[in-house]
Amino acid sequence: MAYLLLQGGRVIDPANGIDKEPLDVLLQGGKVVEVGENLQFSQEGQVFDATNSIVCPGLIDMHTHSFPGGTVLGVDPDEWSLKRGVTTVVDAGSTGAGNFDAFLSYAKTRKTRILFFLHASRIGLEKAGCASDKGVPGELEVLEDVNEQECIDCALKHSDKIIGIKIRLVANISNEGKHEEEAYRRALSIAEKCNLPLMIHHSFSTIPVCSSDSSRLSLFGKMKRGDIRTHMYHGFESSIIDTTTIPHSLYPSVIASRDRGIFHDIGHGQGSFSWRVAELCA
Repeated sequence: MAYLLLQGGRVIDPANGIDKEPLDVLLQGGKVVEVGENLQFSQEGQVFDATNSIVCPGLIDMHTHSFPGGTVLGVDPDEWSLKRGVTTVVDAGSTGAGNFDAFLSYAKTRKTRILFFLHASRIGLEKAGCASDKGVPGELEVLEDVNEQECIDCALKHSDKIIGIKIRLVANISNEGKHEEEAYRRALSIAEKCNLPLMIHHSFSTIPVCSSDSSRLSLFGKMKRGDIRTHMYHGFESSIIDTTTIPHSLYPSVIASRDRGIFHDIGHGQGSFSWRVAELCA
């Protein structure tokens, strides 16, 4: 097999404690065979000048929507991820149990490796847009779409591909908030029974970030270690900033959630990032 020598780049490999330049990487048959300085090869091959470039293992994007045609939010991962050094993408709930097989068939045609968070709603984001879109039906308008057993069966059947459960807690995609609490309870139950993390999109929600009333359902009150709160720096209603304080500050429950093992994902997309919120978190 022919060799490929990536020559003179800055090699960043956290797993092996490498961050050095200039450094060479020698590949054969698509696999790394040696990393070092001034590498040579004696057989057939080619040299790529990586000067002023970063050479690293394939990147992972943990929040994408990678099913074009399956949701208006979807993009082709080979076009938008692979060409930018991202070799693995995690789809954040584009499909649910009712349309996952179609997504899986599409994923098999892509070079990019796709892993999945399965939406708790069986229709996923098939007919939904951004959470702030007015007049667009959402995935929680019909509570029966959050079918626990169907979702569990799908997640267990495809346990080699499905790595988590997803729910969006937004009033205007859930019958003006009437279905939010019950949908959240079902999503929590699904994740627990599947032993999978739950990723939660929380904005414009009737469910509070935290509550002093222990009997009331709140966002962080029910999340467990390994769960993910996505779009952490959004500046919309239901943000992680307590606007009742002067000056505005983080809710104490946000720091407490981090300390007990809950992850916070930037997931900024096109609109879910506020510099003001990020600065208050600094």
